[in-house]
Amino acid sequence: MKLTRELASRRSDKPNPVYYAQRTVDVATARLWLIKGIRIDDIITMLESRRRFEIPAAIARTRAREIAATAQRMITRKKSA
Repeated sequence: MKLTRELASRRSDKPNPVYYAQRTVDVATARLWLIKGIRIDDIITMLESRRRFEIPAAIARTRAREIAATAQRMITRKKSA
């Protein structure tokens, strides 16, 4: 939470600094979890749970899946580079 607030305070150039900060933290976390070998389904569940009070449930699962997929692509790109 503290990191999210700090990032948001530094990105007033973004239309929605809080969303940007949440997404940045979630992608970085998902990437670390994938590197540690945590299953993607578990990562999606953890991301949903993390934001359960901030994002409507109808959006949370889709967003969590997209973030996990983004983190997975980042890892794949780094391995092939």
